[in-house]
Amino acid sequence: MSKVILSLPAATRRATLWLLALLCFGLLAIVVISEVTTNLIAELNKRSSNERARLAIGEYIVNGVQGIESSFFQLATTSASARSRLAQKIDDDVRELIANIDVLHSGGSVKKRLALNIEGQDEMIREFHYRPDLRAPGAVLEVIEITPLIEQIPPRVSQLIELLDRREACDGRRDCLQAVEEALALQYKSIPSFFFRLNENANRLFHAGYSQL
Repeated sequence: MSKVILSLPAATRRATLWLLALLCFGLLAIVVISEVTTNLIAELNKRSSNERARLAIGEYIVNGVQGIESSFFQLATTSASARSRLAQKIDDDVRELIANIDVLHSGGSVKKRLALNIEGQDEMIREFHYRPDLRAPGAVLEVIEITPLIEQIPPRVSQLIELLDRREACDGRRDCLQAVEEALALQYKSIPSFFFRLNENANRLFHAGYSQL
């Protein structure tokens, strides 16, 4: 092919060489663009998967807070043995919440077991892997704000159970019941506002994941 090109007139030879150069450049550009596009798509899919994991973990946190709130109000209407089981459930739920929040803060995996009523399969396990974006300080701030509220739950449960046990120990004595009921009223007066703030922070965590998706 080089002999053919050399046999051409000078002007034609230059034009041919330019065309070949442009062709090679075009092929190289196509390869580079294809590689860049593939890498961008892979990175986008990776980020999208990460944000979906964050959204799912945020949803677990919202549901966990609501479950704890429901259990909290059940304490006053159950027997002593049932209160003990509820308190243990709340304690387990709090530990799970803290673990999920730690994943949002530092990264890691969250597993959720879902009970099934299917022959041959008792449960389904959903697992999410999350890697935090250190360039998004807002997410870290939301985690910092919700953690102290969650840490207040166990002592609040202990205080409430202690008062409920004291009410049962009053054995119908009016003066004893009056003092305990007043203390219980103060406890239950503060619970709605406490869980309102907790739910608000949990919803903000969920919204942060939703807005980034």
